[in-house]
Amino acid sequence: MKKTFKFIPLLAAGALLTACDLGTNTKDPSLNAADVPQGTAVRTTLAKEKMNEAVTAMAKDDAIGISMDDAFLHYSLSVEKTIPTQKDNTTSIAIEKHTNIDHAGFSVGVRGLTSTSLEELNGSATAKATFDIGGSISMPDFEKTYSAPKGSYGFGAYLQGNKTYLDFSNVNFLSMLEEKMGEKDDYRRRHGQSETSLALDGKIVFDNGLVAEDLPFTSQKRLTQWTTALSEKIERIASKGGKLQALQHEDGSYSYSVSALSLKQADEFMDELDLDEAFEFETEERDDEEEIGGFHFQRSVNSEFNVNSYGMAFVFDEEGISSIGTSIDVSYRFEDKFTVNGVTYGTKVAMNYTLNEKINFLLGTEVTIENPSEPETYREVVLNKKQLKDLIDIID
Repeated sequence: MKKTFKFIPLLAAGALLTACDLGTNTKDPSLNAADVPQGTAVRTTLAKEKMNEAVTAMAKDDAIGISMDDAFLHYSLSVEKTIPTQKDNTTSIAIEKHTNIDHAGFSVGVRGLTSTSLEELNGSATAKATFDIGGSISMPDFEKTYSAPKGSYGFGAYLQGNKTYLDFSNVNFLSMLEEKMGEKDDYRRRHGQSETSLALDGKIVFDNGLVAEDLPFTSQKRLTQWTTALSEKIERIASKGGKLQALQHEDGSYSYSVSALSLKQADEFMDELDLDEAFEFETEERDDEEEIGGFHFQRSVNSEFNVNSYGMAFVFDEEGISSIGTSIDVSYRFEDKFTVNGVTYGTKVAMNYTLNEKINFLLGTEVTIENPSEPETYREVVLNKKQLKDLIDIID
């Protein structure tokens, strides 16, 4: 299934987005994407058997669609580094980032999934959301604030064989991408890395790298690999303090889900979340003091990663997957003080992250595909692998 969704970040990137208000010990009622209807408990082995039946049915579908409505994401990260300069004087480096995305929705449809011909492969996507994205970097002799215009954003994307069309004519969306590119380039320059070298405008079309050997996209093997990975993730969460549920519902569907609430010092959950940027610091607490060569060293490290709530629900029936819902509410605090002969260096980090998204699957005649209007107005660009990765990273 990895190949199946290879182009979806280009069709609906930014779509799996969602929101926040962290620090509580009870579940926010708005974090409902992973909720499932009441049902009768069944064996997990039975639920997995039904999951395999759903995959078998889905593998025969030439068209698959996914949609999402009213998802939200709020993310904030602050980092402060304190560095001594002269006696009783210090300098500091402060970094702040925030992403608030509300009312996020998207619709994606793809046809030709069982075909071996690129000419029969086509798809489309639309996405919309309300954005508030920004941040700042402050250090000696350098200060910059990043912000994209607040408001409603949207974009369209279209897949036609090995061509992907991206419509960034929404001014707010294009401005947000440019701000993110500028921020990424500033970071790369300061770390001796090459810049993105991407030139974006309102409408572009490019070769997405797909070849006939990639087809057909769907097969029972690929779908099974994908659903197995999801179920294994659910089971890993359960093994770390979550509650596992396998239910049968009145409409004949089944669900396989996990929920966790108020887990303190849950460092092992970091591996389950794609938040590497926030977790680049140590999590092990320590308090060391020693004398080496006439120098007195003292170090104190304190950190706390809490899972305020977490949920993932996988719903399916005899026709295929119905929905996948995820809700996450986590917070992270870190402080590191390192003192040499009374001179102290320090780092403080605070991160809050909340996500709520529910993806609904469409099959067969439910799937609708749109074509780009006036395709001749799209500027054709050539992207190498690095630029294509940069584009996905920036959109995502």
